[in-house]
Amino acid sequence: MSKTHETQVLIVGAGPTGLTAAIELTKRGIKCRIIDSLPAPSEKSRALAIHCRTLELFEKMELIEEFLALGWKSTAFTVFDRHKKIVRMTFNELDSAFPFLLSIPQHHTERILAQRLGTLGGAIEWNTTLDSLLQENGSVHASVKKSKDGKESDEKISSHWLLGCDGAHSKVRNLLNIDFKGMPYWEQYVLADVKYDTGLDPHDHYIFSGKEGIAGLHPFGEDCGRVFADLGRIHRTKYSQDRLPVDRPGFPEPTFEQLQAILDQRGPGDLRLKHVNWQSMHTIHRRQAQAYRKGHVLLAGDAAHIHSPTGGQGMNLGIQDAYNVAWKLALVEKKVAQDKLLDGYGTERALTCRQVSTMSEWFSRINNVRSPIFQAIRNTVGPFLAAQPAIRHHYRNCVSEIAINYRLSPVVSECTMTVDRPENTFITDTKIKWSAAPRPGDRVPNISAWDLKDDERVSLYDLMKAPTHHLLLFTGQIEEPGRTQDLIEIAKKISDRYPELIKTHFYSASESCLKHLHSASSKFMDRDLSAHTKYGATLACLFLIRPDGYLAFRSLPPNEYELTSYLDSLFLIRPTAA
Repeated sequence: MSKTHETQVLIVGAGPTGLTAAIELTKRGIKCRIIDSLPAPSEKSRALAIHCRTLELFEKMELIEEFLALGWKSTAFTVFDRHKKIVRMTFNELDSAFPFLLSIPQHHTERILAQRLGTLGGAIEWNTTLDSLLQENGSVHASVKKSKDGKESDEKISSHWLLGCDGAHSKVRNLLNIDFKGMPYWEQYVLADVKYDTGLDPHDHYIFSGKEGIAGLHPFGEDCGRVFADLGRIHRTKYSQDRLPVDRPGFPEPTFEQLQAILDQRGPGDLRLKHVNWQSMHTIHRRQAQAYRKGHVLLAGDAAHIHSPTGGQGMNLGIQDAYNVAWKLALVEKKVAQDKLLDGYGTERALTCRQVSTMSEWFSRINNVRSPIFQAIRNTVGPFLAAQPAIRHHYRNCVSEIAINYRLSPVVSECTMTVDRPENTFITDTKIKWSAAPRPGDRVPNISAWDLKDDERVSLYDLMKAPTHHLLLFTGQIEEPGRTQDLIEIAKKISDRYPELIKTHFYSASESCLKHLHSASSKFMDRDLSAHTKYGATLACLFLIRPDGYLAFRSLPPNEYELTSYLDSLFLIRPTAA
């Protein structure tokens, strides 16, 4: 009988999702094992696009320099109808330090993540396949098969938690009998990594839309990139709505000459292929697991959701799944947070993936219309709509994923001021600015202010690299009698009750006010009022930010009772280090 080995978390799947989870859990002091059925790291490019929001997470993970050194920046997205440019959207206006899309082959992404895991003492166990799992008494008992030098062996692994990050055909999901409902799109696509000659700007992404279908170019260098094209509808058969069907090619792979002919027919006429390095056929699906959690087993990445590749969202969503679940799981495992914090993971990510999937499907269908009438309408109305500032703002924020929010999450909350005198212009104006400020569940925008101690300007995102919660206490553009003292008392109480869970930061428009604040607090002078303005802090208020950079709670005016009630509903008093 094989010996049973114990760990805190077993991660199945060593792609970007599993590796991100392993890194974040290990950093937080959680013992992990990560297994993968493959014999070695893949050398295929597969997913290429890394969006702005994922780059912000890589900055928190202190990996951004490695990615920027290897990646290729794209600053715009352009749609052609044959030789005519009809829409061009730019990313330069994004409110982020990374206003672009970064293209980097997936095997490079995995290598960077695996190297970081190695520096933390972790290692991927290749040639290791999950065979079965059983949950009992708050533990997960997994049986795995290991292969080495042609010999196979069995091992039993007992863990407190198991993360299924093992892709669209997830063994974990199947063993749990979790439905993976959805449907295929019935269109078949060819993907190819190529070398080419073109006069097109290599820092744009392109969609070429015509009556024959769509094609596209996703550069990841001066003369190399990913081309794709739909080949038409495959024969529709009766697939189960509960299980992922096996892709069955409906068309043969196009030859080099046929691929060039497709691009000549649909493209702008200035894209000549020189060499095809890799080519693959795909049938696109839209599916989502009916549950992201079952007991002490959780799903993430493609094991939980798949959808149209249009917009390059898939890998990004998986990485963000992993980051979302890792900080929650670490706090629960260390007895810092109550178990219901993890219930928020499935709700938050399921809603997010449905939103992104709907966006990707809409974008795919609008560019893939075959009817000449609808193509004419699209080509006429599209440029007009794309020229509207509000639409451009919404589009770039959605594609870059900084528009993702968890406003409907059960683990975010707020305490909002009441307007007793609606005729009071000042109060009404304050309410309007507050409504435009970050709301619970929103990604928090970056701000910077002067640290008077070191006489330097400090970024909020730099402060947020510490893997804790952060409480921002604004004294307000207009100081109210007694409010500063309220903030001081709130900071002291939070520090006493949650010393390792929450870091407090004061932001004031008055240098004299800062001198009276608690000496142990982080204090910043908002000289140009930019921080107060961005956070709608006309009057004293507070914001609690989660480790993943989303807003957990806010209050105007600062309400100690509501804040502590919120915290006590999720966390344990006087926790150990998280």
